[in-house]
Amino acid sequence: MASFELRNFGQISNVRLIILGWKRIFGYPFYEYSYLKLGLNNCSNECVYTEDKTFESSASVVLVHVRHDFSPLPEHRRPEQLYTMVSMESPHWSQWWLLARLPNNYFNMSISYHTDSTIYLPCDQLSEITSQTPREQIWSDREIQMQINKKQRLALQIVSHCDAPSGRDLITEQLQNLMELDVFGNCNSKSCDDACYQRELVTFFYLAFENTVCPQYVTEKFWNALRSLVVPVVLNRSVLNGTGIPDNVYIAADDFDCVQALADFLTALLGDSERYLGYFNWTKKYRRQWDNTKPSALCQLCQIAHKQMQKDKDGIQTVQLDKFWAKKYC
Repeated sequence: MASFELRNFGQISNVRLIILGWKRIFGYPFYEYSYLKLGLNNCSNECVYTEDKTFESSASVVLVHVRHDFSPLPEHRRPEQLYTMVSMESPHWSQWWLLARLPNNYFNMSISYHTDSTIYLPCDQLSEITSQTPREQIWSDREIQMQINKKQRLALQIVSHCDAPSGRDLITEQLQNLMELDVFGNCNSKSCDDACYQRELVTFFYLAFENTVCPQYVTEKFWNALRSLVVPVVLNRSVLNGTGIPDNVYIAADDFDCVQALADFLTALLGDSERYLGYFNWTKKYRRQWDNTKPSALCQLCQIAHKQMQKDKDGIQTVQLDKFWAKKYC
């Protein structure tokens, strides 16, 4: 078996462009890493995906996952090639020992969770209910109340990354001394698999504290809680600015003067069912699940590459790393 994978994708086209995955993403080819939704379905243009570096100079797009070591860098770059940085984790974890050596405009495009990305790829998103929305995608008042009635504990947190730069460990420790809080994960030797997660997620609140506090960095911690009708508690409210997430569906720790005030607020909400229920008003406007009808990121890349063929080489866009992906913002 070859050490690289070659995939065709797309519909009928006269031109097939090459997308080169420079290195695998967490061990997967880009098109197989489902979390990134880089699937190959329903492409309107035709491209070829490969990981064979002999196509380095002929590729139209070069994908670079900046979360892991992507050295050695390509040596045969053409001016019209679209170098694309990819990361679904915050800039804090990027390979800055490599990025710092690159020109500020080294990359032409970006794929990330940030709305300023060339291809915006959030972990999840709210989709408004329309007249075409299937009934099973709409929460009923009865279902919501049934979910609330199942709740048995005040709060839950599951974390795998200890000593996080966000400082969440200290806040969690303080909250454990002030209120009822169940904590699972690698940091306290209490593992919790998927079955455990579903079993334990019968709480009023979920501490969706991220490992870093970076603009728009919102992961499955937040979304899994929200979709399960558990109120997420985040570290910083401003992080969610621009994501389309309403302010009244979550609680932010930085809205309070101290950890004690946060604990008191969460505990008091248990005695105010009407106010607690208000955190689920989003269900009247938004579907249960994201109605994602966009082409996959790989298909979008293919489309951009085809459009770029028609443009002047001097007009190729660039990403300004110091503004878009600076570690200083985290």
